[in-house]
Amino acid sequence: MGATTIKIKGSAFKNHTGALDVFDAVDLVVPPQMQNSFFVTTRFHEVMQMKNQLCSLSPDKSTSSGRKCSKGCPKGMNTFLGALTGKCINSTTYCEIRAWCPLENDPYISPENLLYGVKNFSIFIRTSVQFPQFGITLTSGKDPKPGLSLFLLDDILSEASCSSGSCFESVRMRGGVILAKAKYDCDEDTDISHCFPTWSFSRIDEGDGFNFRSARYINTNSTERILRKMYGVRVVIVLFGKAGRFYIVHRHRKDNSDGTIVIFGKAGRFYIVNLLTVLGAGLGLLTIASLFADFLLQTIWPKREKFLHDKFLKVNLEPQVPMIRRTARNAVNEDEKEERASNTTYAELKARYIRFRSTSSVPNPLLAAAPDEAKNDAAVDL
Repeated sequence: MGATTIKIKGSAFKNHTGALDVFDAVDLVVPPQMQNSFFVTTRFHEVMQMKNQLCSLSPDKSTSSGRKCSKGCPKGMNTFLGALTGKCINSTTYCEIRAWCPLENDPYISPENLLYGVKNFSIFIRTSVQFPQFGITLTSGKDPKPGLSLFLLDDILSEASCSSGSCFESVRMRGGVILAKAKYDCDEDTDISHCFPTWSFSRIDEGDGFNFRSARYINTNSTERILRKMYGVRVVIVLFGKAGRFYIVHRHRKDNSDGTIVIFGKAGRFYIVNLLTVLGAGLGLLTIASLFADFLLQTIWPKREKFLHDKFLKVNLEPQVPMIRRTARNAVNEDEKEERASNTTYAELKARYIRFRSTSSVPNPLLAAAPDEAKNDAAVDL
């Protein structure tokens, strides 16, 4: 979820018949509040009109009643500007209408209806975004910071339009629509207090311009008004951002607001449990992949016979049966000998040794190496 707060300050002037007419942001930012956008007037002209008057053509002949006499002038028929009276004005060749008159002029662009100084208007855009899943709220700050939350209209138009060869001078003549995008791309595993949006601007009206009309009534019964046609720059603000944290188990979530402002961005946080889960899933997929590959090699691969021959080796054991049997018998005999040897007592081994010494001519190494006193002891021990 996200929102923007916009404040615009500045002043401009018109050089009208040699005299300066000064205007400030209250006069030129119309309407004062717009949803996710703002408008700054760069050129306008005015005409004084009276209600329920009769006319067929504007003084400069640029605006007509909307119906030629040659098509007929049926009384009571409505046009874009008023209702037909049923009368044809031969001097203009247009049907007469009852409307706000005189009809609006459409003067050519001239120094008299251009505003000077608008490009220096300062625009403070405070952005605020919230990621409810993580309980995080980010803002661009209460204090204006150039390039982050504070911009000049000239800088916005230069970045948005100069790439196509048209800067402030061309935009202020016919107006334009600018798309301002603020993107949040933050890592929530780090200090999020230093996470601010990055801005980009682009022109989206394709050179057609932008203008609209407004009226200011000058008496209590609303029979007179000043019609103003305004050209200017409309800036539409879009916030981008995704909120997320790093999990081994994927729990990424994208939070978007339901209004015109769309929140995009990236945020992440590391979790070991999610990592281990992903690794386990990957190992499981590897096991399945090996089984699937083995199935394909055994059933579909053109050289599957060679694969089966190399994978499964047939061994003939019949010629080796006698040798295996002899080996088994020898192993059994050795086991029996070891078992008998383990069952022989110390007294039997001592008696065998004494018999061996009595019948053998080989001297006892222990008696030969020992002193005379020790020989008797050795003989007794044995």
